[in-house]
Amino acid sequence: MKESGKPMRRLPPLAARNRAVWPLVALCTAAVPAYVCAAEVDHNALSDLRVRETSNATEIVVSGTAPPTFTVFKLADPARLFIDISNADTARLKTPVDIGNGVVGEVTALQFSESGARVGRIIVGLEVDALYKVVALGNDLVVTVDASQRRVQSVPVAGGDSAETLQRLRDLEARAVEADARALAAEGQAADARTQAQRAAEQARAAVEQAKRESDAARAAAEARTGEADARATLAATRAAEAEQRATQADARARQAEQSAGDALTQARTAEGRSGDALASAKAAAQAARTEADHARLTAERSRAEAEAARRETEAARAAAATAFAAAEKAKAERVAAEAVASRAVAQAATAQAEAERARGEKLAAEQTARAAAAKAAEAEAQAQQGRGDAKALADARAAAQAAEAMRAQAEAAATHAMEKAREADARAQAAEQDRSA
Repeated sequence: MKESGKPMRRLPPLAARNRAVWPLVALCTAAVPAYVCAAEVDHNALSDLRVRETSNATEIVVSGTAPPTFTVFKLADPARLFIDISNADTARLKTPVDIGNGVVGEVTALQFSESGARVGRIIVGLEVDALYKVVALGNDLVVTVDASQRRVQSVPVAGGDSAETLQRLRDLEARAVEADARALAAEGQAADARTQAQRAAEQARAAVEQAKRESDAARAAAEARTGEADARATLAATRAAEAEQRATQADARARQAEQSAGDALTQARTAEGRSGDALASAKAAAQAARTEADHARLTAERSRAEAEAARRETEAARAAAATAFAAAEKAKAERVAAEAVASRAVAQAATAQAEAERARGEKLAAEQTARAAAAKAAEAEAQAQQGRGDAKALADARAAAQAAEAMRAQAEAAATHAMEKAREADARAQAAEQDRSA
């Protein structure tokens, strides 16, 4: 592709967002599309292009009137880095700028249109393969090229009074330390919440196991009582059947005796001359048969009463067994519920721990940014005292301070959120323990 032509291709927004914001990649011999950053704007007038040299990098800063939306790619033979800024006007940029430090050669700007939209192109000529990154910082586009192979060490451009900026950076560092303390406190709370949740889970499991053992014992006892009651009921039913049989036999003998007595009475009446002793003997035999029949009936009734009592005892034993089984099912349901509560408490504690870890990472990033901004501000102040620069370095230091302030605020918010999560997990763990105790 020619320098004055269009880029080889643009990445779709999703692929662009999936790229790392700080990709340091080595130059290669083929065109490699990079990423698209920031949001579309109606118009971006590029007003200034300046170069800064630090101890380990060369920075090219392009200032505009709106946050830049850009695409990055590079070509070889010769090695060049292309940054296409959408809806941008390069008319006010003073280029080319000759750097010639052994890594970066010349920086130029071009203007062209693509699909009816204006595109401002920044071309960075590279003299050697080097790592680079391109980021948007407010309305500025910052191209950073690794200067480890640099042959010429340029003097940084700085100027202005940066005392206010340094004070702000000191405040940022103090706030970063405070955010660190809050993040550590959140980590401690999350760890305590997780410990309490685990303890509650263990206690719940122990209580459930005890309830299960008691339920099994109650079920076994109820089954044993049911078996004994069934045996007694069977024995009572057998005895009742035997008593009924004896009663039936006694009734038969009684009827036979009554029949014999009737026959005897008939014979006695027919035989007028017979003695009254035979009649009395027959009546006595009939009375004895009736008495035996009554005794057999009483025995049968007692047997039936015993059988009925045994039946009621069996039903009571079965009801007790059903009650014990219901209690066992209830204990099982309570065990499942307690395990679910304990699992939720452990998961919430782990989430709070993760939130605390994330807050700590964000705090560390904010602290690093604040320190870097402080270093840049100190460097700007030193150069201002030597009288070798202009007001651009102070503006850059202030922009870096603003970025550090934003990251500090994000880290502080994340730490506060993590602490809230830890407190919520602690409360849930305590609630789970109270539920288990109840």
